[in-house]
Amino acid sequence: MIYLQMSTAALAAILAALGASQEVMLFLLLLGAVFFMQASRPHRLWIISAFILFYGNSSLHEKKQASFFTGNETNWVITFKDNVVIDGDQLKGSIKETFTGEAFQLIYRIKSEQEKNRLKERLKPGLTCRLTAKAELPKTARNKGEFNYRFYLSTFQTFFILTPEAIPLEKCKMNHSFFYKPAKWRAVALNHIYTRFPVPLSSVGAALLFGDRSAESQETKEDYERLGIVHILSISGLHVTFLVGLLFFLLIRFGITREKAAILLICILPFYACLTGAAPPVVRACLMTGAVLAAASSRTQLKPSFALGAAFLILTFVNPYIVFQASFQLSFAVTWALVLSSGLILKKATQPLNMSIAISVVSQIASLPI
Repeated sequence: MIYLQMSTAALAAILAALGASQEVMLFLLLLGAVFFMQASRPHRLWIISAFILFYGNSSLHEKKQASFFTGNETNWVITFKDNVVIDGDQLKGSIKETFTGEAFQLIYRIKSEQEKNRLKERLKPGLTCRLTAKAELPKTARNKGEFNYRFYLSTFQTFFILTPEAIPLEKCKMNHSFFYKPAKWRAVALNHIYTRFPVPLSSVGAALLFGDRSAESQETKEDYERLGIVHILSISGLHVTFLVGLLFFLLIRFGITREKAAILLICILPFYACLTGAAPPVVRACLMTGAVLAAASSRTQLKPSFALGAAFLILTFVNPYIVFQASFQLSFAVTWALVLSSGLILKKATQPLNMSIAISVVSQIASLPI
């Protein structure tokens, strides 16, 4: 319970420092007060320490939450961080300014089919280009409750959208830094999937293995959303656990000891998180799985609440603004609900079907407010 209490204190501190709404703060303060009154004296010290630490850390991040640029610049040196997405004549990509490292979104209107083919072939992670582009602020919400694209991008420390007049490939040079290796490996793997497998299977495989849904048609996306099963194509703890369990079984079958297999998988997990784009649910699942493997290799009993609480505290300390991302909220809300109700589910639901129904109901209730 102490890990849930510390996580609640950390969340309250983050939202207080970043200026959350009064309703949310009131709810968290009431919840925190209940947890604080129930906690023992040593645990109260941990709760207070977590609040002070995360409030200070979030305040520092809030002061740094601004762009290095004014938006009046026109000449840029940028580096592509990941694969670009081409939809018709529009190209979108995640880039960073090479000298400051600040993140940008790039949107470019392709002028011909020949140019599209050249850009598909040349634009890879790590490619550094000199170009002329306008810096525009993302659109903000016009009505209350409307999606605020500007705030959404700011949670990724992205404040401007670059719209270049052209992408001069002759002024581009590949950066062979190891920092871009995982993105390049991901691009190679995705290209292999898209070229070797038929269209319906390739898009599903890319989504399940690497979290890439760019190849899905709009009709397919709408069908999944209409049926309420869009989460199936999102990499989560189930996918990571299944993959790690399969690899663990294969390593043991090849004669590797359990301890060595666990250590090897712990080393592999960070690379897999990078290959999938390091989305919050994947990072959370990898951190929890890594903690379980470390405990198993050292023959230490580990509570799920410890692994989940540690993952929450690590992610929010590194980037407090991650709490505003829907994927982070869904991942931790559902997982916390399952961890807290696991004892009751295991006690009441003895049959596999009943257990599946109970887990689905708890997950739906936990995700309903989000």
